[in-house]
Amino acid sequence: MRVTDQALRVLVLAAEEAHGSGETPVTGYHLLLGLADGEGGARHVLDVSAARLRAPAPPPPGEVALAGEAVAGVEAGVAGEIDGASSPAVREIAGGSFPSAKEIADRAVSHAQASGRDYATTTDLLFAALGPDDGPAAALLRAAGVDPARIRAALTEQDHATCCAESGISKIRPILAGMGSHAARMPGRFRAAAGLLPVLLLYAVVVAVTWDSAGPETVLVIGALAWLVMGPLFQLRVRQQTRASLASTPETLIVPAGIRPLLDRLGVRDLEVRRRPGVAADRCLRLGRRAWLVISGNTEDHPEWAGFVLWHEIAHLARRDILMSQIRPAAWFSVYCAALISVDFRALAIVVVGGPLLIVAQRWWSELACDRLAVRFAGTAALHGWVADQREIQRIARRQGVQERWSWLTHPPLALRTALHPHSPAADPVASPA
Repeated sequence: MRVTDQALRVLVLAAEEAHGSGETPVTGYHLLLGLADGEGGARHVLDVSAARLRAPAPPPPGEVALAGEAVAGVEAGVAGEIDGASSPAVREIAGGSFPSAKEIADRAVSHAQASGRDYATTTDLLFAALGPDDGPAAALLRAAGVDPARIRAALTEQDHATCCAESGISKIRPILAGMGSHAARMPGRFRAAAGLLPVLLLYAVVVAVTWDSAGPETVLVIGALAWLVMGPLFQLRVRQQTRASLASTPETLIVPAGIRPLLDRLGVRDLEVRRRPGVAADRCLRLGRRAWLVISGNTEDHPEWAGFVLWHEIAHLARRDILMSQIRPAAWFSVYCAALISVDFRALAIVVVGGPLLIVAQRWWSELACDRLAVRFAGTAALHGWVADQREIQRIARRQGVQERWSWLTHPPLALRTALHPHSPAADPVASPA
């Protein structure tokens, strides 16, 4: 039996909850915490935080049924199969002992099958975890101020798998699972230094022009001071924007374990894939060794070209474009300050004219370089399919009176991107990175 991404995420959260508290077994108690923390229909039905559930201090843990490896096996399996061995659960609370998470998962599968579905959702897990009115789960919910009868009624009144967009397995999960096998073909980390070449080139030109006027010492000192002052401020702004973007996209998809070699190659410890409903710009984010892929619902619904989008965003991470985008604003600001303080009109003209041109050229080069890598793994058909979809989105936007007049400042025209990679089915080397 398969499980939805949200249900699979709940199982992983339950295992992490058990291990994080020093309890290697996983029980229904941990599963309830995972349901409260996760996404999907069950969270909307529960309407209570995991912290609130923890408040009624649970009794000491005992031997339990589901080892963490069972959930890890679920995460590793792309199809989302539930498996694992069970044994008696002895975590006690008023009302009796919590059953094992494996036992609850088995009951959830049976409930899903009885409902006519071939996959289990978070609401199936909650239904199975709730148990009888005099059981431990009901007692825990009452202690947290939640009425188990209300939960039971809500689970039977409507199909939360439908109302909360929790329907089946994400179509991009197989693509993500196949990415790890291509880790060795990713570009090296020297790309990070290459991202600073345009600003360093402009800095060198400013120093050369002002050599006989303001002098190189003045230009270098002013630039360094501007960097030291503005660098931390730009970093703080980037962190705030990243957190705001993630807060507006809370729904997390499961990242298959097979992608781990790719993350090691990228220097990333954790990767999360977030889903943004509807039509939206796909993007990647990074803070330190944590990274995020924010994928629109429109992209997820088109697996025929979603691989191109995923590889394009991974290419940005491989090229360290995200890290460079956090450093470059302060570098450009320092160059502008140095040229302004030098009071040399030649330097000012070079910065005012050459700066924007270099910025646009750098962004175009970055996007086209990511296109090249994405086409290598996903194929030209995926690129052309994505471009056709983007043109349709733009056409609809124009009919609604919305026009993006300045998109060319950050991204090259779609016509150029397709012209550089003409589609020839017979010569297309890659169909999909599965």
